[in-house]
Amino acid sequence: MESKHSKQKRVSYFHTLPDINIMMKDISFASRIIKEAARHNKKIIIKHHNDADGIIGGYALEKSIKEYARSNDYKPVIQRYIYSQPIYTYSEALRDYSNLNQGDLLILIDFASSRESLLGIKRIISKGIYLIIIDHHPIEYQIHNRFFIMLNPRKNMKEIHSSSGLISLSLTELIKSIRNKYLLALISMYGDKLYDERSFKYMLEKIDEDIEDIKKYTKVIDFEIFNSYNTDYGIVDFVLNPKNSEMVDEIYSYLVRLEQKIIEDAQRHYLNRENLFVVNYEKFYFPGTYPPPGKITGLLFEMFKEKHGECVVVGIYGNNIIFRSNASLSFEVFFDYIKRNFENYVFEGGGHENAGSIRFPKNANITEKILLDLLVRINEASRDNK
Repeated sequence: MESKHSKQKRVSYFHTLPDINIMMKDISFASRIIKEAARHNKKIIIKHHNDADGIIGGYALEKSIKEYARSNDYKPVIQRYIYSQPIYTYSEALRDYSNLNQGDLLILIDFASSRESLLGIKRIISKGIYLIIIDHHPIEYQIHNRFFIMLNPRKNMKEIHSSSGLISLSLTELIKSIRNKYLLALISMYGDKLYDERSFKYMLEKIDEDIEDIKKYTKVIDFEIFNSYNTDYGIVDFVLNPKNSEMVDEIYSYLVRLEQKIIEDAQRHYLNRENLFVVNYEKFYFPGTYPPPGKITGLLFEMFKEKHGECVVVGIYGNNIIFRSNASLSFEVFFDYIKRNFENYVFEGGGHENAGSIRFPKNANITEKILLDLLVRINEASRDNK
Protein backbone atom coordinates (compact mmCIF):
# COMPACT_ATOMS: atom_id res chain seq x y z
CA MET A 1 0.00 0.00 0.00
CA GLU A 2 1.34 3.46 -0.94
CA SER A 3 2.17 5.77 1.93
CA LYS A 4 0.48 9.14 2.21
CA HIS A 5 3.87 10.75 1.65
CA SER A 6 4.45 8.91 -1.64
CA LYS A 7 1.16 10.21 -3.01
CA GLN A 8 2.12 13.83 -2.47
CA LYS A 9 2.79 15.76 -5.64
CA ARG A 10 6.45 16.62 -6.16
CA VAL A 11 7.23 20.31 -6.04
CA SER A 12 8.98 21.67 -9.12
CA TYR A 13 12.52 22.91 -8.46
CA PHE A 14 11.60 26.11 -10.30
CA HIS A 15 8.89 26.79 -7.74
CA THR A 16 11.39 26.65 -4.85
CA LEU A 17 13.44 29.56 -6.23
CA PRO A 18 12.76 32.74 -4.19
CA ASP A 19 11.83 34.90 -7.21
CA ILE A 20 9.36 32.28 -8.41
CA ASN A 21 8.05 31.16 -5.03
CA ILE A 22 6.94 34.68 -4.17
CA MET A 23 4.79 34.72 -7.34
CA MET A 24 3.18 31.27 -6.95
CA LYS A 25 -0.31 32.64 -6.28
CA ASP A 26 -0.22 34.63 -9.54
CA ILE A 27 1.47 31.77 -11.44
CA SER A 28 -1.26 29.37 -10.28
CA PHE A 29 -3.96 31.84 -11.33
CA ALA A 30 -2.32 32.33 -14.75
CA SER A 31 -2.18 28.56 -15.28
CA ARG A 32 -5.92 28.32 -14.61
CA ILE A 33 -6.66 31.11 -17.10
CA ILE A 34 -4.57 29.33 -19.75
CA LYS A 35 -6.22 25.95 -19.10
CA GLU A 36 -9.68 27.52 -19.26
CA ALA A 37 -8.84 29.19 -22.58
CA ALA A 38 -7.66 25.85 -23.95
CA ARG A 39 -10.69 23.97 -22.59
CA HIS A 40 -13.08 26.41 -24.26
CA ASN A 41 -11.10 26.31 -27.53
CA LYS A 42 -10.29 30.01 -27.35
CA LYS A 43 -7.66 31.77 -29.42
CA ILE A 44 -4.32 32.09 -27.61
CA ILE A 45 -1.66 34.44 -29.00
CA ILE A 46 1.88 34.40 -27.57
CA LYS A 47 4.27 37.25 -28.38
CA HIS A 48 7.82 37.28 -27.08
CA HIS A 49 10.87 39.49 -27.36
CA ASN A 50 13.39 38.74 -30.10
CA ASP A 51 16.23 37.30 -28.05
CA ALA A 52 17.20 33.99 -26.43
CA ASP A 53 15.34 34.75 -23.21
CA GLY A 54 12.15 35.76 -24.99
CA ILE A 55 12.09 32.89 -27.48
CA ILE A 56 12.72 30.28 -24.78
CA GLY A 57 9.75 31.61 -22.83
CA GLY A 58 7.48 31.64 -25.88
CA TYR A 59 8.68 28.26 -27.17
CA ALA A 60 8.23 26.55 -23.79
CA LEU A 61 4.78 27.99 -23.17
CA GLU A 62 3.51 27.19 -26.67
CA LYS A 63 4.78 23.61 -26.36
CA SER A 64 3.23 23.16 -22.91
CA ILE A 65 -0.19 24.51 -23.91
CA LYS A 66 -0.27 22.41 -27.08
CA GLU A 67 0.61 19.23 -25.18
CA TYR A 68 -1.99 20.02 -22.51
CA ALA A 69 -4.65 20.62 -25.19
CA ARG A 70 -3.70 17.48 -27.10
CA SER A 71 -3.82 15.27 -24.00
CA ASN A 72 -7.35 16.53 -23.24
CA ASP A 73 -8.58 16.62 -26.84
CA TYR A 74 -9.06 20.40 -26.70
CA LYS A 75 -8.64 22.43 -29.86
CA PRO A 76 -7.65 26.02 -29.07
CA VAL A 77 -6.07 28.15 -31.79
CA ILE A 78 -2.50 28.82 -30.62
CA GLN A 79 -0.24 31.28 -32.44
CA ARG A 80 3.24 32.48 -31.47
CA TYR A 81 5.11 35.50 -32.83
CA ILE A 82 8.53 37.08 -32.36
CA TYR A 83 8.21 40.75 -31.39
CA SER A 84 11.09 43.18 -31.82
CA GLN A 85 9.96 46.17 -29.74
CA PRO A 86 10.77 46.60 -26.02
CA ILE A 87 7.34 48.16 -25.47
CA TYR A 88 3.85 47.01 -26.39
CA THR A 89 2.97 49.70 -28.90
CA TYR A 90 -0.55 51.01 -29.38
CA SER A 91 -0.45 50.03 -33.05
CA GLU A 92 0.39 46.44 -32.03
CA ALA A 93 -2.46 46.52 -29.53
CA LEU A 94 -4.89 47.57 -32.26
CA ARG A 95 -3.82 44.57 -34.37
CA ASP A 96 -4.37 42.23 -31.46
CA TYR A 97 -7.65 43.94 -30.60
CA SER A 98 -8.96 43.19 -34.09
CA ASN A 99 -7.70 39.57 -34.09
CA LEU A 100 -8.96 38.55 -30.64
CA ASN A 101 -12.43 38.30 -29.17
CA GLN A 102 -13.78 38.55 -25.64
CA GLY A 103 -12.49 35.64 -23.59
CA ASP A 104 -9.48 35.02 -25.83
CA LEU A 105 -5.99 35.16 -24.36
CA LEU A 106 -2.91 37.25 -25.16
CA ILE A 107 0.46 36.42 -23.53
CA LEU A 108 3.36 38.89 -23.76
CA ILE A 109 6.81 37.64 -22.76
CA ASP A 110 9.95 39.63 -21.90
CA PHE A 111 8.53 43.09 -22.59
CA ALA A 112 5.59 45.45 -21.85
CA SER A 113 6.37 46.44 -18.24
CA SER A 114 7.21 50.04 -19.14
CA ARG A 115 4.77 52.96 -18.95
CA GLU A 116 4.82 53.33 -22.76
CA SER A 117 2.98 49.97 -22.95
CA LEU A 118 0.11 51.01 -20.70
CA LEU A 119 -2.29 52.50 -23.26
CA GLY A 120 -2.12 49.43 -25.50
CA ILE A 121 -2.63 47.14 -22.51
CA LYS A 122 -5.73 49.06 -21.45
CA ARG A 123 -7.12 48.84 -24.98
CA ILE A 124 -6.76 45.04 -24.95
CA ILE A 125 -8.38 44.38 -21.59
CA SER A 126 -11.20 46.84 -22.35
CA LYS A 127 -12.53 44.24 -24.80
CA GLY A 128 -12.53 41.47 -22.19
CA ILE A 129 -9.42 39.82 -23.61
CA TYR A 130 -7.31 38.11 -20.96
CA LEU A 131 -3.76 39.43 -20.87
CA ILE A 132 -0.81 37.75 -19.13
CA ILE A 133 2.52 39.60 -19.06
CA ILE A 134 5.62 37.54 -18.17
CA ASP A 135 8.59 39.81 -17.63
CA HIS A 136 11.51 40.71 -15.37
CA HIS A 137 12.07 44.37 -16.31
CA PRO A 138 11.14 47.27 -13.99
CA ILE A 139 7.38 47.80 -13.69
CA GLU A 140 6.27 51.37 -14.34
CA TYR A 141 2.49 51.09 -13.84
CA GLN A 142 -0.18 49.32 -11.82
CA ILE A 143 -3.37 47.74 -13.15
CA HIS A 144 -6.07 46.09 -11.06
CA ASN A 145 -8.36 44.29 -13.48
CA ARG A 146 -9.70 40.74 -13.58
CA PHE A 147 -8.54 40.34 -17.18
CA PHE A 148 -4.92 41.27 -16.39
CA ILE A 149 -2.12 39.22 -14.77
CA MET A 150 1.47 40.37 -14.33
CA LEU A 151 4.07 37.67 -13.62
CA ASN A 152 7.09 39.75 -12.70
CA PRO A 153 9.16 39.24 -9.52
CA ARG A 154 9.80 42.98 -9.37
CA LYS A 155 6.27 43.36 -8.02
CA ASN A 156 7.65 42.04 -4.72
CA MET A 157 11.46 42.19 -4.94
CA LYS A 158 14.10 44.72 -5.96
CA GLU A 159 17.01 42.37 -6.59
CA ILE A 160 15.94 39.49 -8.83
CA HIS A 161 17.58 36.50 -10.52
CA SER A 162 14.83 35.21 -12.80
CA SER A 163 14.69 35.61 -16.56
CA SER A 164 11.39 35.74 -18.44
CA GLY A 165 12.12 32.30 -19.87
CA LEU A 166 12.55 30.85 -16.38
CA ILE A 167 9.25 32.40 -15.24
CA SER A 168 7.52 30.94 -18.32
CA LEU A 169 8.99 27.50 -17.60
CA SER A 170 7.75 27.78 -14.01
CA LEU A 171 4.27 28.39 -15.42
CA THR A 172 4.50 25.35 -17.74
CA GLU A 173 5.04 23.14 -14.68
CA LEU A 174 1.40 23.84 -13.74
CA ILE A 175 0.10 23.31 -17.28
CA LYS A 176 2.12 20.47 -18.81
CA SER A 177 5.77 19.93 -17.97
CA ILE A 178 8.01 19.78 -21.04
CA ARG A 179 11.26 18.05 -21.93
CA ASN A 180 14.67 19.74 -21.63
CA LYS A 181 13.29 22.23 -19.13
CA TYR A 182 16.60 22.73 -17.31
CA LEU A 183 18.52 23.18 -20.56
CA LEU A 184 15.95 25.72 -21.76
CA ALA A 185 16.05 27.56 -18.43
CA LEU A 186 19.85 27.79 -18.54
CA ILE A 187 19.84 29.22 -22.09
CA SER A 188 17.27 31.80 -21.04
CA MET A 189 19.15 32.76 -17.88
CA TYR A 190 22.53 32.92 -19.58
CA GLY A 191 21.08 34.93 -22.46
CA ASP A 192 20.04 37.73 -20.12
CA LYS A 193 22.90 37.21 -17.62
CA LEU A 194 20.19 36.97 -14.98
CA TYR A 195 20.68 34.15 -12.47
CA ASP A 196 22.23 33.25 -9.16
CA GLU A 197 25.22 30.96 -9.21
CA ARG A 198 23.75 28.27 -6.99
CA SER A 199 20.58 27.62 -9.00
CA PHE A 200 22.53 27.86 -12.26
CA LYS A 201 25.01 25.23 -11.03
CA TYR A 202 22.20 22.98 -9.77
CA MET A 203 20.45 22.97 -13.17
CA LEU A 204 23.74 22.51 -15.02
CA GLU A 205 24.33 19.31 -13.03
CA LYS A 206 20.94 18.01 -14.19
CA ILE A 207 21.82 18.01 -17.90
CA ASP A 208 24.43 16.42 -20.17
CA GLU A 209 25.59 19.74 -21.65
CA ASP A 210 28.22 21.99 -20.05
CA ILE A 211 28.57 25.76 -19.74
CA GLU A 212 30.30 26.05 -23.13
CA ASP A 213 27.30 24.37 -24.75
CA ILE A 214 24.97 26.84 -23.03
CA LYS A 215 27.06 29.75 -24.36
CA LYS A 216 27.05 28.27 -27.84
CA TYR A 217 23.31 27.58 -27.95
CA THR A 218 22.51 31.07 -26.62
CA LYS A 219 24.70 32.89 -29.14
CA VAL A 220 23.47 30.82 -32.09
CA ILE A 221 19.81 31.28 -31.09
CA ASP A 222 20.30 35.06 -30.90
CA PHE A 223 22.02 35.03 -34.31
CA GLU A 224 19.25 32.94 -35.88
CA ILE A 225 16.56 35.26 -34.50
CA PHE A 226 18.38 38.34 -35.79
CA ASN A 227 18.48 36.89 -39.31
CA SER A 228 14.96 35.44 -39.27
CA TYR A 229 13.12 38.75 -39.81
CA ASN A 230 11.02 37.92 -36.75
CA THR A 231 9.82 34.61 -38.19
CA ASP A 232 10.34 31.52 -36.05
CA TYR A 233 10.85 28.61 -38.45
CA GLY A 234 11.76 26.27 -35.56
CA ILE A 235 14.87 28.03 -34.26
CA VAL A 236 15.11 26.35 -30.84
CA ASP A 237 14.46 22.88 -32.25
CA PHE A 238 17.08 23.44 -34.97
CA VAL A 239 19.78 24.58 -32.55
CA LEU A 240 19.17 21.83 -29.96
CA ASN A 241 18.77 18.95 -32.42
CA PRO A 242 21.94 16.77 -32.27
CA LYS A 243 21.60 16.12 -36.02
CA ASN A 244 22.42 19.79 -36.60
CA SER A 245 25.43 19.94 -34.25
CA GLU A 246 27.99 20.33 -37.05
CA MET A 247 26.12 23.29 -38.55
CA VAL A 248 25.57 24.85 -35.11
CA ASP A 249 29.29 24.49 -34.34
CA GLU A 250 30.17 26.18 -37.62
CA ILE A 251 27.82 29.10 -36.90
CA TYR A 252 29.26 29.45 -33.41
CA SER A 253 32.85 29.53 -34.71
CA TYR A 254 31.83 32.25 -37.15
CA LEU A 255 30.24 34.28 -34.33
CA VAL A 256 33.33 33.99 -32.12
CA ARG A 257 35.50 35.36 -34.94
CA LEU A 258 32.97 38.11 -35.67
CA GLU A 259 32.80 39.20 -32.05
CA GLN A 260 36.59 39.31 -31.78
CA LYS A 261 36.74 41.58 -34.83
CA ILE A 262 34.11 43.90 -33.30
CA ILE A 263 36.07 44.11 -30.04
CA GLU A 264 39.28 44.94 -31.90
CA ASP A 265 37.55 47.69 -33.90
CA ALA A 266 35.86 49.16 -30.83
CA GLN A 267 39.10 49.48 -28.92
CA ARG A 268 40.24 52.13 -31.40
CA HIS A 269 37.14 54.28 -30.90
CA TYR A 270 36.45 54.95 -27.24
CA LEU A 271 36.98 57.60 -24.57
CA ASN A 272 37.67 56.71 -20.95
CA ARG A 273 37.70 58.63 -17.69
CA GLU A 274 37.57 56.94 -14.27
CA ASN A 275 36.49 53.64 -15.88
CA LEU A 276 33.57 55.38 -17.60
CA PHE A 277 33.85 54.21 -21.21
CA VAL A 278 32.06 55.87 -24.13
CA VAL A 279 32.18 54.17 -27.55
CA ASN A 280 30.97 55.61 -30.86
CA TYR A 281 29.58 52.70 -32.88
CA GLU A 282 29.12 54.78 -36.01
CA LYS A 283 32.89 54.68 -36.54
CA PHE A 284 33.00 50.91 -37.08
CA TYR A 285 29.48 49.38 -37.11
CA PHE A 286 27.60 48.74 -40.37
CA PRO A 287 23.81 49.22 -39.97
CA GLY A 288 21.76 46.05 -40.15
CA THR A 289 24.67 43.70 -39.48
CA TYR A 290 25.28 41.33 -36.59
CA PRO A 291 25.94 41.84 -33.76
CA PRO A 292 23.63 44.86 -33.33
CA PRO A 293 24.57 47.78 -31.03
CA GLY A 294 22.95 46.24 -27.96
CA LYS A 295 24.99 43.06 -28.31
CA ILE A 296 28.16 45.07 -29.00
CA THR A 297 27.66 46.95 -25.72
CA GLY A 298 27.41 43.64 -23.89
CA LEU A 299 30.61 42.34 -25.49
CA LEU A 300 32.55 45.49 -24.66
CA PHE A 301 31.20 45.56 -21.14
CA GLU A 302 32.44 42.01 -20.50
CA MET A 303 35.87 42.94 -21.91
CA PHE A 304 36.26 46.16 -19.89
CA LYS A 305 34.91 44.46 -16.75
CA GLU A 306 37.53 41.71 -17.04
CA LYS A 307 40.30 44.31 -17.40
CA HIS A 308 39.15 46.98 -14.95
CA GLY A 309 36.59 45.42 -12.58
CA GLU A 310 33.85 47.98 -11.91
CA CYS A 311 33.07 50.01 -15.01
CA VAL A 312 30.37 51.76 -17.03
CA VAL A 313 30.14 51.26 -20.80
CA VAL A 314 27.93 53.51 -22.92
CA GLY A 315 27.64 53.14 -26.68
CA ILE A 316 26.45 55.89 -29.01
CA TYR A 317 24.67 54.98 -32.22
CA GLY A 318 22.97 57.86 -34.00
CA ASN A 319 20.68 59.47 -31.43
CA ASN A 320 20.61 56.32 -29.29
CA ILE A 321 22.70 55.55 -26.24
CA ILE A 322 23.07 52.04 -24.79
CA PHE A 323 24.18 51.66 -21.18
CA ARG A 324 25.80 48.80 -19.20
CA SER A 325 27.32 48.96 -15.73
CA ASN A 326 28.42 46.97 -12.71
CA ALA A 327 29.46 50.12 -10.83
CA SER A 328 27.66 52.39 -8.38
CA LEU A 329 26.52 54.46 -11.37
CA SER A 330 23.65 52.18 -12.37
CA PHE A 331 21.22 52.61 -15.25
CA GLU A 332 18.54 53.52 -12.70
CA VAL A 333 20.65 56.42 -11.43
CA PHE A 334 21.56 57.50 -14.95
CA PHE A 335 17.98 57.27 -16.24
CA ASP A 336 16.63 59.13 -13.22
CA TYR A 337 18.99 62.01 -14.06
CA ILE A 338 17.83 61.97 -17.71
CA LYS A 339 14.18 62.10 -16.65
CA ARG A 340 14.80 65.09 -14.37
CA ASN A 341 16.97 67.08 -16.77
CA PHE A 342 15.81 66.26 -20.31
CA GLU A 343 12.38 66.96 -21.75
CA ASN A 344 12.58 64.84 -24.89
CA TYR A 345 13.71 61.23 -24.76
CA VAL A 346 12.26 57.75 -25.30
CA PHE A 347 13.07 54.69 -23.21
CA GLU A 348 14.06 52.12 -25.85
CA GLY A 349 14.87 48.90 -24.05
CA GLY A 350 16.87 47.01 -21.52
CA GLY A 351 15.42 48.27 -18.30
CA HIS A 352 17.59 46.16 -16.00
CA GLU A 353 19.03 47.94 -12.97
CA ASN A 354 22.37 48.13 -14.77
CA ALA A 355 21.40 48.02 -18.44
CA GLY A 356 19.14 50.01 -20.72
CA SER A 357 18.91 52.24 -23.77
CA ILE A 358 17.48 55.68 -24.46
CA ARG A 359 16.69 57.49 -27.71
CA PHE A 360 16.97 61.26 -28.02
CA PRO A 361 15.74 63.62 -30.77
CA LYS A 362 18.04 63.89 -33.78
CA ASN A 363 18.99 67.45 -32.87
CA ALA A 364 20.14 66.51 -29.37
CA ASN A 365 23.77 66.60 -30.52
CA ILE A 366 25.07 64.05 -28.01
CA THR A 367 28.74 63.47 -28.86
CA GLU A 368 31.24 61.18 -27.12
CA LYS A 369 32.80 64.07 -25.18
CA ILE A 370 29.46 65.55 -24.12
CA LEU A 371 28.26 62.14 -22.97
CA LEU A 372 31.48 61.38 -21.07
CA ASP A 373 31.31 64.76 -19.28
CA LEU A 374 27.67 64.00 -18.42
CA LEU A 375 28.55 60.57 -17.02
CA VAL A 376 31.32 62.03 -14.86
CA ARG A 377 28.96 64.69 -13.53
CA ILE A 378 26.20 62.19 -12.72
CA ASN A 379 28.72 59.81 -11.15
CA GLU A 380 30.09 62.54 -8.87
CA ALA A 381 26.59 63.65 -7.89
CA SER A 382 25.53 60.09 -7.04
CA ARG A 383 28.59 59.69 -4.81
CA ASP A 384 27.85 62.95 -3.01
CA ASN A 385 24.28 61.83 -2.29
CA LYS A 386 25.39 58.65 -0.56
